[in-house]
Amino acid sequence: MCQIQLKSIITRKLTKNPKLKASIKLKNIVSHLGKVSSCRFEYWLHAWYKHYEDFINEKVSDESKRGWHYKHRRLRSAYHSLIRFLPYLFTYLKYPNLNIPTTTNLLDGGCFSPLKDKLKVHRGTSRDMQQKMIIYFLENRAK
Repeated sequence: MCQIQLKSIITRKLTKNPKLKASIKLKNIVSHLGKVSSCRFEYWLHAWYKHYEDFINEKVSDESKRGWHYKHRRLRSAYHSLIRFLPYLFTYLKYPNLNIPTTTNLLDGGCFSPLKDKLKVHRGTSRDMQQKMIIYFLENRAK
């Protein structure tokens, strides 16, 4: 997972100017992503959760089958996205000999954009044929 993409996901869930104190603090932690070590980032994230655990687990009664929903769904979702992708955020640091970039931006515009255009033109083909097209494209692109 690209750190920039994860920051974008969190911004969508918390908005650019969050109002809740917990959201502001979580957004502040995410703003340090890439500037601090993985250990420190993980520590801040877990400390934030311990401090706001009761707040993000608040439930509200409603008329659904379950009878309740979480009061701060977007904040919970942002936190759980961070937890879900945490093992992949610092892969580039774990394997320095592979020279993995911190972002995937070069792939989005340079490699995958022409591939997406080809697939869009041939959007009526079967899934099997599309997979063959992708394999052929990538094999010939690497030469």
